[in-house]
Amino acid sequence: MNYYTYAHYTADTKQIFYIGKGTFSKQGNFKRAYAKTGRNAFWKNKVNKHQGFEVKVLAVWKTEGEAFSHERLLISCFEGKLVNLTDGGDGCQGRKQSEEEKNKRADKLRGLKRNPECRQRMSEAQKINKTALESLNKAREKQKKKVLCITTEITYLSLREASTNTGVLIQNISKCCLGQRPNAGGFKWKYLND
Repeated sequence: MNYYTYAHYTADTKQIFYIGKGTFSKQGNFKRAYAKTGRNAFWKNKVNKHQGFEVKVLAVWKTEGEAFSHERLLISCFEGKLVNLTDGGDGCQGRKQSEEEKNKRADKLRGLKRNPECRQRMSEAQKINKTALESLNKAREKQKKKVLCITTEITYLSLREASTNTGVLIQNISKCCLGQRPNAGGFKWKYLND
């Protein structure tokens, strides 16, 4: 797999405004370099203001590390002139969002008015999730078997609880309850309601 670094220039003034890194697609083309989706708001504003953008592939690299290093170097050379949100070499994951940005986004979403149809779909999805979770919890409860420690005469609600309270491995308690071993952790065990 090969990687490449590229630059975006404004269509009208031919000024560089973005440096990026991409991976050759299966067809061997520079898909990411020409993509308009997945770009930040500054990039979009620049493109709209200057009637589009032009692409120039700068270099091809054998490893992603080399491509990231080249991206970092180029971004540092054009510091202040680019719309990149990070110093490069890390993709979108490297960008840390400020508290101000987080609060701004939260405020925007909080005031968002959704149409009745959208609210209905969201409500139904939440009901489905709640029902699925309840069903899962019921199934888990059915799977739990009460366990009696015959030696201490203490009843536990499940194998896990018995293991947690006594320090004996779950599988050893289970084997003892099934008659596959005489004791577990020095205790005799059995399932209740068998």
